[in-house]
Amino acid sequence: MDYHIEISSIVQFVNNQLRQKSVVNYNAREIYNHIKKAVLDSEIKPFLYPPVKEEDNSYYQKYVRMKAEWNDEYIPDFFENDGLFYDLDRIQYIFRGNTSEETFRILFSLKIGQLKSNELPINEFLSFQVYDNFYGDKQELDGYLQELLAIDGNFYLLPSNFDEEIGNWIDKKSDSIVEIAVENPEIKKSPNSEKEEIEFKKYLESRKGFKIPGKLTDEQICNFFSFLYKEKSVNKEPFLGEESVNKIFANGLFIPQEIPAEKLNLNTSLRFPKKIIDYAIHFFFLKHSLTGRDKHDFVLFFASYFKEYEKALNSKKGLYNITSNISGEVSTKTGIKWYNYLSKI
Repeated sequence: MDYHIEISSIVQFVNNQLRQKSVVNYNAREIYNHIKKAVLDSEIKPFLYPPVKEEDNSYYQKYVRMKAEWNDEYIPDFFENDGLFYDLDRIQYIFRGNTSEETFRILFSLKIGQLKSNELPINEFLSFQVYDNFYGDKQELDGYLQELLAIDGNFYLLPSNFDEEIGNWIDKKSDSIVEIAVENPEIKKSPNSEKEEIEFKKYLESRKGFKIPGKLTDEQICNFFSFLYKEKSVNKEPFLGEESVNKIFANGLFIPQEIPAEKLNLNTSLRFPKKIIDYAIHFFFLKHSLTGRDKHDFVLFFASYFKEYEKALNSKKGLYNITSNISGEVSTKTGIKWYNYLSKI
């Protein structure tokens, strides 16, 4: 089961609920508007652009007609914004840091409704969300859930009888929660045990010499990370030299067989924080990953070369902590236009 907040599956779930006339809480237009906002906030590219002059526009006009025919009885598998059409029938993960709190609250609640409609427990979903959207902080998620329950006694999109189940989960101690990671579901939270230390070392060995597959070519990857030497950081110097960038990304995301003992330092400061690089990695992950479930591999790649991420190589806990910090939280201290570095795609 995918425990991400994923758009296409939520659209399908909502439409199934709307077909059940007994369901009164679901307002198609309201939910549709929040889904559109989430997609636009995530800067996902449209699949259809307005035709240029003298270009055949029959395909475009087909979607214009379908948009005009839409009513409030269901959510279509596309939407239009400023003449651009976006696909809702493809896998698209939405993260808390990438959209408004209200929109995330809507989608988060609908995901819980989806699980409950399939008669699935929500405890594993919540354990996963601790690391996917709440930076590894269970107390933050506890507070978020309590706020949902406090809204009119129970947020209206949540399923009935949800408060008791969520109360039981909140009462769990943090150290008893299983860390849910789709990449490695066998990993439990006992990083200091000798057995798990051995297993983690075996896991690291299995990733060495591994080239992470993805949607972008090696050239496109190099082009994206050229921001490290093209953008200015401390003392108007780049985050990293051009020669080092080209060497690291020459073969795409290739976790080296022999991890360098000496790691590189990124040129960051309070004014130009590491969070800028964290967001860049997260943004790149969304564009390059084939599954959306291999973020640990991405982190291990950067941990192999950069001192700022090397703790991910030390333990499972270190890997999880670094991964949870690489999120959609945008630093306010940068004006980098990330899509400019995807121009060759």
